[in-house]
Amino acid sequence: MKTWRRGAALPIALIISSERLIEAFQAPFTTTQSGYRRKPSAVRPPSFYSAPDTSGSDLSLDVSSVPAPTKDPKATSTPDIFDQPLAKPDIDEPLPSRAPRVDSALLRFLSAQKKDASLQNEIDGLQSGKALGVITTDLGQSTGTESDQKMKSLEVAKERENEGENFADASWMGRYNGNIIAQQLIAIGAEENEAFKAGQAVQRHILARTARRRIRKFLRERDRMWTKEKGEMQFTNGIVMSEGEEKMQVDKEDQYRCEDVITLFTSKGLNGKDVAAILEHTPSVVTLRTQGSKADSDESIADSSLSSVVNTGNQSAETLEGLMQLVFDDLLSITLSLKRYDARTVLRSCPGLLTKRGSQSAMQVVTLMKSLGVSASSLARDKKALPKLLSRSPAGLFRFVAFLSSEDVRMPVKSIGPFLRRKSTAQLLDEVAPSTMVGSTTNGGENNTNPMWDGLERADSAQSQRKRINSLYRSMASTADILRHDIGVGSLGKMVASYPNVLLLDISSQVVPVTEYLCDQIGIWEEDIPRVLESFPSVLETDKSQMDDVVKYMLSIGISEDSLGPIFRSFPSLLTLDVKNDMEPVVDFVRSIGVSNVGRFVTRLPSVLGYSVEKDLRPKWEYLTKVCRFDQFEVVRFPAYFSYPFERVIKTRYEYLRDVKRAPIQLMSVDEIVRFGDNEFARSVAGDSDEGIAFAAYAETRQKKRSSKKRRKENMDRSKKERMDTISRKQRDR
Repeated sequence: MKTWRRGAALPIALIISSERLIEAFQAPFTTTQSGYRRKPSAVRPPSFYSAPDTSGSDLSLDVSSVPAPTKDPKATSTPDIFDQPLAKPDIDEPLPSRAPRVDSALLRFLSAQKKDASLQNEIDGLQSGKALGVITTDLGQSTGTESDQKMKSLEVAKERENEGENFADASWMGRYNGNIIAQQLIAIGAEENEAFKAGQAVQRHILARTARRRIRKFLRERDRMWTKEKGEMQFTNGIVMSEGEEKMQVDKEDQYRCEDVITLFTSKGLNGKDVAAILEHTPSVVTLRTQGSKADSDESIADSSLSSVVNTGNQSAETLEGLMQLVFDDLLSITLSLKRYDARTVLRSCPGLLTKRGSQSAMQVVTLMKSLGVSASSLARDKKALPKLLSRSPAGLFRFVAFLSSEDVRMPVKSIGPFLRRKSTAQLLDEVAPSTMVGSTTNGGENNTNPMWDGLERADSAQSQRKRINSLYRSMASTADILRHDIGVGSLGKMVASYPNVLLLDISSQVVPVTEYLCDQIGIWEEDIPRVLESFPSVLETDKSQMDDVVKYMLSIGISEDSLGPIFRSFPSLLTLDVKNDMEPVVDFVRSIGVSNVGRFVTRLPSVLGYSVEKDLRPKWEYLTKVCRFDQFEVVRFPAYFSYPFERVIKTRYEYLRDVKRAPIQLMSVDEIVRFGDNEFARSVAGDSDEGIAFAAYAETRQKKRSSKKRRKENMDRSKKERMDTISRKQRDR
């Protein structure tokens, strides 16, 4: 007797029994079309893994009585459980049919679609008017089935050529050939490069649209076959279609002609450049009905992409003509009162408006902005930002408006509308309500070689975008909470209005380190931090090493360490300056005009470090040397002279005293002339008794003359530039 232990080699008898067990387990089953069915005469073998009977015995095997294995059926075999009669099975029902984990037919179909996509280069090389539909390019080594299919396609093409048919005109694919569309666009004035880009975009969209429909049809046929338990199914390889299928497809697509779309666009006043931009960005417009016609089936109209048009009861948005009327005429020309040229520019910059969803979103955005107190004329005034605003999601904008007016920010509702129109808010809007119809083409760019999966990629992108926006709102709420309650910012709404990107700052890496640096390193009191941040919120985005450089440089020019706190509390913008490009030129200029104690000069006028030498300091200094005899003394005694506006205050007052009052301006002190207000200056310095009316009239007249002179100069410069551009363009054309 030999005992078998766990982990030891199996005895020979047990190995032989297991082999016979497998044969007995396979015997009772037969393969059917819908699955596996047990034979009626088969019996269920006892489970090899059933628990042994351990009553009164141990788990041991006697290998001494086991005969040697033999292949002779008459030979002595080990008496075991397989020789015993078994009971009739209690289950005689077919197993439920289920789809295989790997659908080989679907894989073959997708492989054919990939080969069809590989023929795209051959299709692109065809000349306009050459027949499409049958590709005779050698695909390399292929199977016998593919060779037969290729021979069949050649026979179909030869037969049609013999009948004198033009396959490019008869096939719906021929009408959407990229080269043909490009030639049509060039004929109406489009640039060659733009025309071919638009043609390729339309062709890719049609191929991808057809592939998606064929896949959906294939999956429906496969599911129908599995349900009805039919024989082996047939499938379309994606290259050759049967004559009946092709005729049905041509009938369905007969109303969607690209030339009709182009004709409609040109009838509305669009030129070749406009049409090419629209087709490149939104090529799905070529599948829309140009005008009302007989009803189409849902399958021929519906498309799951963003640019699809689905019948929802809005008649004006069902056809391209209705969309043009809704967007180009009603929204842009009437509601926003744009000129024809400006409306074309907006439509060219935002072609996604020519979809049902795009047109509805644009109208909802305009309605939302009007409800926030922004007039239509104000929206139309900023023509560069208008296309991007109209392309934003109205739901995203409404969510952002709700966040700004919530307890987290507390921005007044009347201030939200103008806030959304500012250029400084564009980055924040791009994060919370990104544009969906402006930018790259919808149906893939030049590098997209397989547009079949565009829909899936856009779905994944939309899902990831929603997750990112939700995460961003959680982060903005956390930032607003810390600024309000931990740091003590009282008017967070005003702070966000002056610097919108403050909501995008990271608490741990930006907000907290900067506030600690202002308190610990510079010496600003903790209760003054909220006022500093409210007056200049962008300091929160400044790197700590940059602030270190500013502090060290200010100490090096003679500013005392005790003065740093008051200086930066009043002028926190100095912390964002660049030492080499901003501060050093100012210090060099101040020394060049005779100021020896630069530290004291800067302490009395800290903002001078942020002035431009060429635009602010030098013109004021040169003018002072002409009207004042003691210019250097006056500047050292009154550094604030450089902080006053040059034209509106300094020159206007000096000229009024010299030309009107005939006063000796060279003997008058600078601070006496510029430090007072207008009325006080007219009464105390000029000696007027009319409460400053005469001085105000003089200042207004001088300003008008100066503005007129400035406009004339700008017009002359613009005309000169246009002439130079015209000359250079003519030279290039030659």
